[in-house]
Amino acid sequence: MGSSTGPRRFPPLKDGILPSGTPPGRTGGESAWPPHTDSRAKPGPTWHVCCFDLLTEADGEVHILCGANLEKKRGGRQGVGPLLAWIAAMTILASATSPAVAPAPVPHADRSEAANRPGVTEHVGADIPGDIFAVDDRGRSWNLADLTDRPVILALVYYSCEYVCPQVLGALGQLVSNLPLTPGADYRLVTFSFDAADTPQDAASAKRNYIKPLGPDFPAEAWTFLTASPENIGKLTDSLGFRFKKQPHGFIHPSILAILGPGGRISGYVHVSRTAYGVGYPVMFSPVAIGTSLRRAAAGGSEAKDPAPLFFCYPHEPEGQPRFYGLLSALGAGTLALLGGLFLYLTVGKKRPRQLGDDHDADR
Repeated sequence: MGSSTGPRRFPPLKDGILPSGTPPGRTGGESAWPPHTDSRAKPGPTWHVCCFDLLTEADGEVHILCGANLEKKRGGRQGVGPLLAWIAAMTILASATSPAVAPAPVPHADRSEAANRPGVTEHVGADIPGDIFAVDDRGRSWNLADLTDRPVILALVYYSCEYVCPQVLGALGQLVSNLPLTPGADYRLVTFSFDAADTPQDAASAKRNYIKPLGPDFPAEAWTFLTASPENIGKLTDSLGFRFKKQPHGFIHPSILAILGPGGRISGYVHVSRTAYGVGYPVMFSPVAIGTSLRRAAAGGSEAKDPAPLFFCYPHEPEGQPRFYGLLSALGAGTLALLGGLFLYLTVGKKRPRQLGDDHDADR
């Protein structure tokens, strides 16, 4: 650690020991240490510890500016402070003057793995490719660029999701009612599946589910549900900086909206503003943030904000869970069968034969 203003000044050392009552880094002219003392306190053991402070000049020479003192006083007896200070000083000096070892470089594979983790690297101001082709819920082929003739709220989900994706689409439907803009005229809603296994039939089923609560006045053409091939999915997700990971029961991916301006310019990203499990709409997006982003996109502007915490969708079903529930069901069925057999044995089984004494008592 170099210094352009010269070494710091410390009180004079005596046998490597700071004057009693002077803390590390203070000079003798400053206020006493500790700041509060009680003359009525009973005498007892006191410990004074001073840290080491090394300063390396530009020439590589190491200066020990502060020693260490571990001193115990009881009835005027002094401990082994000077010896401990000398041993510790030699240890630090040896470690400080030893050849520096450069940190091991991060393997390229590890850097690649970190870059491929689910998440978002926002590409505000960039353009999505003009050759992304997809199929909508009616089986029609589209170039995604043809849907960006006006601002677009773009949601990336997969239609077989049973976790957060349905909540995101439900929040989008709720958002439409709270925006002071007209869907279809002022903006479009586009839902794009990044699961290549999804089909136009899956898209049509999802569209029916999410536009039905909006009522008959909602223009169906204002919300498009798309599916695409792996190649086209890769083009869109790469351009948006959107990363996901396939799991046995679904995908791990961030839940986020992208705002596209006319021509496919990425104007911004909108994060989940609120989550509240157990209510009608657990995931919510801020209508104010969406409305501001759409107006900015319509004007050809963009805004890069500070990174916000991501809300992830992930399949939290362990691989062995189906087998566990199957075993649990078998155990439950066996228990019920055992209880049923015991009940039949106690109610329908043979009655206990009456003894001779019982018949004699009945005749009397």
